[in-house]
Parts: sequence; structure tokens; C-alpha cells
Amino acid sequence: YIPWAQKVVRDKDNAIWIQTYEAGVWKLASDTLIQYPVTHQGEPVRLMTIALDQSGALWIGSENAGVFRLFEDTIRNWEFSPVPQSESY
Repeated sequence: YIPWAQKVVRDKDNAIWIQTYEAGVWKLASDTLIQYPVTHQGEPVRLMTIALDQSGALWIGSENAGVFRLFEDTIRNWEFSPVPQSESY
């Protein structure tokens, strides 16, 4: 049972990724359905979008906890590195 799917994408391996609001991300590959919980500080994250970049990496945007990315078989919060600012333009 997949609760209220908001967005669906297909990856390069033909797996289907289903983004829900608070029940994480689900992967359908062949006949196997796997749930990937998305949590922050032990609480479910409210998800807003899912996308694949040009290299095939899976990204998930949330309403309340930033951006997440799939690393191997785990969805983790993405830490952005600040871009150094130049003193002159």
C-alpha cells in the first residue's frame, strides 16, 4: 500500500520512484516494492518533490527539512557547501 503519491519518476534502470508526502519514497523495480523512509531528527519529513539529475542521481525536496539525496540504499540530508565569495566583481 502506497499512501497518496505526489510525483513519480523513472530512473535509468527503469525503476519507478514514487514520492509521497509523509511516507517517504518508494521504489518499484521489477515486482519488488521498497519503502525508503525520509526522516530528520527522528521525525518523518514532509516531501514536496522528487527529481533525477543529468547523472541519474535521485534528489528529494522537502517542506520542512531541506534537500535529500539517495546514497547507495539510504536517503540522507544533503549538506550544501558555501560558495566562496569574491571581494571584487
